[in-house]
Amino acid sequence: MNDASNASGARMEKCPVHDDRNPSLSVDSEGKAVCLAGCRQEDVDAARAVAR
Repeated sequence: MNDASNASGARMEKCPVHDDRNPSLSVDSEGKAVCLAGCRQEDVDAARAVAR
């Protein structure tokens, strides 16, 4: 997984919902993830639950 940090300190990862060539999933220190490309939150949560 290609991780980086953004200005807020959140970790950036590739989104598991769409074909992500550049990390667009912002994951905060509590594990809350939001796709900055606009994927539905329900889809992001479900995909991350399956990946665990």
